[in-house]
Parts: sequence; C-alpha cells; structure tokens
Amino acid sequence: EMNRPVQPTSTDSPQGRERVEPWLARFGSWLLVAIALLVLLPWTQSLPLLDEDEPINAEKAREMMDAHEWVVPLFNGQPDLEKPPLVFWLMRAFYSVLGANGFAARLPSILATIGLALVVNAIGRRWFSARVGFAAAFGLLTCVQVLIVGHAAVIDMPMVLSVAVAEYACFRLLRHQESQYPWRWFVAMYGALGLGFLTKGPIAIVVVVLTLLFHRFLIWRQPIAWRNLGLPWGLAMLAGIVALWAVPVMIKTHGLAWQIGIRKQVIQGATHSFNDRPYFVGYYAVTALVSLFPWIAFAGDGIRALRRRWNETNAWLVSWLLGLPIALSFYASQLPHYVLPSFPAFFLIVAQIVDMQRSPGRWARAWFCLVMSLYLLGIAGIGIFCLSTEFVSPYTALRTAALSTAVIVAGLAGLGFGYRFHRYAGMGAALVVVAIVPLVLGSALRQVTPAVQLQELFDQLPPDAEFVAYGHPRFSLLFYSHRRWTFPKEISELRTMAQKPGARVLVLEESRVDVDDYFGERFGGGTRATVSVRDWMTELNVSNYNVRRIEGIDTLDPAWMKLVVFYRN
Repeated sequence: EMNRPVQPTSTDSPQGRERVEPWLARFGSWLLVAIALLVLLPWTQSLPLLDEDEPINAEKAREMMDAHEWVVPLFNGQPDLEKPPLVFWLMRAFYSVLGANGFAARLPSILATIGLALVVNAIGRRWFSARVGFAAAFGLLTCVQVLIVGHAAVIDMPMVLSVAVAEYACFRLLRHQESQYPWRWFVAMYGALGLGFLTKGPIAIVVVVLTLLFHRFLIWRQPIAWRNLGLPWGLAMLAGIVALWAVPVMIKTHGLAWQIGIRKQVIQGATHSFNDRPYFVGYYAVTALVSLFPWIAFAGDGIRALRRRWNETNAWLVSWLLGLPIALSFYASQLPHYVLPSFPAFFLIVAQIVDMQRSPGRWARAWFCLVMSLYLLGIAGIGIFCLSTEFVSPYTALRTAALSTAVIVAGLAGLGFGYRFHRYAGMGAALVVVAIVPLVLGSALRQVTPAVQLQELFDQLPPDAEFVAYGHPRFSLLFYSHRRWTFPKEISELRTMAQKPGARVLVLEESRVDVDDYFGERFGGGTRATVSVRDWMTELNVSNYNVRRIEGIDTLDPAWMKLVVFYRN
C-alpha cells in the first residue's frame, strides 16, 4: 500500500533480521520510551532554565495561572502575544500538580518528544519495516538538536509532533483508493494542523503545504488526488480549531494579537535577521552538520538508499525534508531549530540503510570519515584547551562545562562509530555517557547562572519589594524570583528608583567580557579587551543598601559577567 521496498535485506544475517523484526514490532515502542526518558530526563534535573526562551515561556505560563487568564499570555504583568498559548496551557496544567518549577515547565517538550519518536517509529514500520521505524526514532532522539530542544521549556517539539502527524495523515489521504472515505486521517491531518497553529502559529500549515507543492511539482511530478484532501471541509475544521482561541484573543486585545503574532513575528521575520546575525542562503546546510550529528555522517548512505528504492513514498519524504529548509533559506531570521519539522523525514530516509545488505559505497564512506574526523578534532581541541588553560574559581565551572560538552559529543560520535562497525555493545555504552554526563554539565552551568545564584536572596525579600535590573535584562530573573521586574532604560530613571524609600533589589552589570573578545585575544593575536568597571555605589548614591557581588555566564549573548546586587528589606 505504501510502496514498500522490494526484497528488503539486512546488514546482518537474514536469520538475525527474522528474529529482530517481530521483536521490534512488539517491544520497539516501549524501548524507545525508555531511551527517550534516559537521554532527556537528566537534563531537567540539573540544568537551569537558559535565557532567553525557556524562562520567558515558563514565566508566561506561571503568570497566566496566577492571573486565572486563559486567553491572553502574560509576561511581567503585560500581554505578550508573540506566540499562541497551547504550550503555556500545558505548562500550567503541570504547574497545578508539580508546582511552578523548571521540571514542570519542560514536561510538555519531553512528552512531545516521546510522542514524536513513537509517531516516527509507527511511520517507518508502516512504510518500510520495524527495523527502519526503530532506527529512525532512535536517530531522532539522539541527534544534537533534539537533545537540546527535546527537554527544553520551548514550544517547538509539540509543533514538530503535530507536523509529523499531519504529514503522515496527508500522505495517507493522497494514497487512498478505496470507496469509503478515510475520515480518521482527515480528522488527524486537520486536527494536527489546528493544534500546530495553536502551538506556534502558521508554521505547521506552511510545512505541509510546502511538502505538497514540492512533491507535486518538483520531486515526484505526477498527478496527485487533491480531492482526497477534502479541502473545503478541512479548512473549515482547521479554522474552527484556531477560532477557539483566535476569536476571544482578537476581541480581548482589540486586534493587537494579529499585529504582533502574525505581522510582527512572521512577516517582519522575513526581512529582519535575528539579533542582527549575518544571513546567508546556505545557513541550514551548514548547521545541519551540527544539528543532525552524529547521523548526518550517514547522509551518503541515505542518498544511496533513495537511489535504490525510489518510489512515491520516498519522494514524499524528500519533499518533506527539503521544502522548509529551502524556503527558510530566503527568510532573514535564521536559527538552527527552525527546520526541526523536517527532521523526521531525514531520519526516515537514512534509517532505510538498516534494510540494505551491501556495504556503503566509496563516497558514503568518505563523507562519514570526513564528518567524524572534524568532530574528533573538535573534541581533541576542547580537551587540549581545557587542560592547557588555568581556570581559577569561579571559572572552574566553565572548564567542567566545556569538558562535559566534549564528552557528550564523544558519546554521540561513539553511537555513530558503533553503528557503522556493528559494535552494538559500544553503542549502549555511548548512550549511557550521553545520558549521564548532562548531569555534570547542568550542575556546572547552574553554579554560574546569575538568576539561580540569587534565588535564595529573592525569596528572603518581602512581598512588596521592588525588583529592578539594569544592564542585565535577562528574563530568567523573573522566573527564579516569581516577581515582576522593572528594567529602566536611562541612568536617571534608575537613580530615581534607587533613592526611593522601601524594600528593593537592584541587579546591575559591573562588567562583561564577551567570548569573541576572549578567543580573539587568546588565539587571534588581538589586543587585550578593555574591561570597564562601573562604580554603581557612587553613581547611584546607594550607601544605605546591602551589597552582594556575583559572577556568572550570559548564555544568550555569550559573555562572562560581573554583577553587583544592592538590596534592602
């Protein structure tokens, strides 16, 4: 029904395939759930919420819960309409049970990632074999980008899950030839698209539309059964789902939701780059080398699999894979995780090599060796740098974080080497490394995260205390204090606030050293960066405050910061 490959064979013996196939068909889903929990949960136990998106999303859900608000997302007491609220609703549900903490904020992403792995497994099993389905889901769970985003308090993974369901249902509708209409796939497709819109706006719809256009006009180039999609009724269903939130929020905000959510986020993003970062067309081809590691090293094998098994199913996967990255290559705002909806297609293509008997071709082996060599050099470079550089307190946490990152990458490389050379016990050991070392990394980052260092102080201040930050508007301060903050833009405004009576905390940046300046000085022959330290005590005349100084890392704009904190009860 789905153009199954003709005479699938195994990289192992036929007898081994016969034993593994039914076992994976029966227990593969349970094993994938266990693997997902193994590689995702350790991040949540020690890693703090990292600026910028994680604390913003977590704080929105907390403020909506405290304000008993369901329609308009709130941030720092003000409406924030940049994203729809579905993930905030999910976070809020977990807060009501587990409390407003980082673990509860990350649960929607973790559960969506597990759901995505199960969907990919089901698609691969349906279209190819249980081995392909399991391999595709395993690869998805263990690539760099999913390990980063899959546990994070962000809105991406629920959206990617909705896209995967919609893509599968759409292809089932197009391939349907029986007399009875497949209403369950109709509902699955348009229901998933509706939920995808409530998660991250129109991107889920855009991905499926791009897949359809690429499949029909560029990749497969054969007529397709458009009528099977039931577009009039489907669009009505989609509009109805979106209207459940869109109509109330448009009424409540007097149309502001459209101007900010669509006009600002979607349309302006096409012409304005993120944080003024440089834009280039090949961005997603380059970042795929990191995002899809270690399995990007098998891209040559995946191309070979496509050439041997070219059919409508694989044409659909190629359309799914290429549509979004190509379209976003001409979009000014570029970030690696924007193309996450295409990842399931990549892994469903590459995973087909598990049913191929022949050894990889010359070019596939060369690509594998090139990618792995680059990463091994990078791992060695990090190790040499950390061991040859003297780290004194509090910078020792940075060395721990760097070495932990190198070990995690080495573990991922071990997965790739293990599969290439059929060392499955080695893959198991590498998986344990990938699961355990994030505990060390998270602990190191927690020690140098300013908001976490100040959490105890925040808890000691009275409920009516005023919270002010200048030069360090990092939104993790809001979530870890559970208070509203003021971020003055002018020194005169800050001085006026500081001299008013009452309980108050002022978080001020004294100095910072950017990562670019540090490495430029150390390796590029640059001059030593001049670090100016502001004397806030004199500048603000705040001698009647208690003083505390901390140092930490800015994870949003990578830099080492020194902060001074003035506070009084």
